[in-house]
Amino acid sequence: MRASANCPGTISAQLATVATVAVHSASSGRGGVDAYRRVYRDGARNLVEQLQPGALLFTSSTSVY
Repeated sequence: MRASANCPGTISAQLATVATVAVHSASSGRGGVDAYRRVYRDGARNLVEQLQPGALLFTSSTSVY
């Protein structure tokens, strides 16, 4: 299944009933601070709110530079 963390409506109710771990491994592409917030912070928040997993695995390459 494919969904966008920035579009909570794309996360199906069926998936939400079976998720125990959510993996947020997104990439922002290009953009400034607002784009990074939408992708990383808001995306993680949407996953947790929609799926209510027991755990969230978050990865990011933004701070590697």
